[in-house]
Amino acid sequence: GLLVIEEADASAADAMLVLNNMLANGYGAFPDGHVKMSPGFLCVCCTNTDGSGATMQYSGRQRLDGAFLDRFVNQEWAIDPAIEKIDARGHSEWLLAVRAVRAYATSSGILDVVATPRAVKFGAKLIEAGEERDEVLRSCLKRGAWNDQWPNVLALPAVADFLAGF
Repeated sequence: GLLVIEEADASAADAMLVLNNMLANGYGAFPDGHVKMSPGFLCVCCTNTDGSGATMQYSGRQRLDGAFLDRFVNQEWAIDPAIEKIDARGHSEWLLAVRAVRAYATSSGILDVVATPRAVKFGAKLIEAGEERDEVLRSCLKRGAWNDQWPNVLALPAVADFLAGF
């Protein structure tokens, strides 16, 4: 009894209405028949927003219906530093550079999606593939508002250390 709906805020509104019915009625209607939910059934919907629609970071998101949102509790998840460290695959200087860029974005009020755990993971793989450090940095972090901010990013001590190979 576990159903995980990934990217629920990017889904079509009709799909969420079907889910509403399933949660309200205790069974799911599928092409091959009805499936009754088990007593311990749990439905988890993952979103990138709070359900109120598109944001600067996630412009392709839909506003979720209030009746849909009312069927769930909202649990925000922060980036797990231990998992992020694992994703860095031992490239601690890369991890520190990404975290420095993330902190700079937060303190500067820059809302673009950047310096995420995906950047850590992709950058580590690029380093292992022999990519030059400046190209790893550019490929994984330079996008959106960062084009204007790039000189400030390069001036961050952790970024400079990464580029220098420390």
